[in-house]
Amino acid sequence: MGNYANSIRSANATMEDIATLTEGVIGSSSNDVTSTAYTPTLSASGLMTYTSTTITYARYLIKGPEVTVYFRFSGTTGGTAGTDIRFTLPFTSGNFATNATQLGTLFISQNGSVDSGFCFVDNNSSTASCQTRTQAVWGLGANRLLFGVLTYLRA
Repeated sequence: MGNYANSIRSANATMEDIATLTEGVIGSSSNDVTSTAYTPTLSASGLMTYTSTTITYARYLIKGPEVTVYFRFSGTTGGTAGTDIRFTLPFTSGNFATNATQLGTLFISQNGSVDSGFCFVDNNSSTASCQTRTQAVWGLGANRLLFGVLTYLRA
C-alpha cells in the first residue's frame, strides 16, 4: 500500500489515484480484516433527484461500535438542484452527542470537474448525506460521481 499512499501525497494526485488507494485497501486479500458488501439506496435532498445510478462498490467494516463505509457510486441529478446526495447506511447510527454529526471524506467528479466534499451522519440516522466542500447545490446532469470513506458509531 506504500506506493498508493505516496501517490496520494504527491502534489499531482488524481481522482483515480485516490480510487485506487480506496479499492486497494478494501479489495486486498492480504488484509486481516474482511469488509462486507451491501447495497445502499441512493437519493437526494429536496426536489432534486438522483437516478440512473451505478454502485461500483459499497462495503463496510465493523470494529466494536465503529462502522467504516467505503463507497463509490455515480448517477444523474435532476429536478431542482439541492445540497445533498444521500445513501443508506448498513446500520443505524447511535446517539453519540447532542446535536452532533460524524464526518467522512468525499471525492466528487461532476461531469469531469473534480472537487472534494464531505459526508455526515446525524444521531439515530440510517442515512448519510454528501455535500460539496462549499455546501453549494449540486450541478444537474449526468456523470455525478462520489466516492469516499465514512466512519460512524452504530446504535
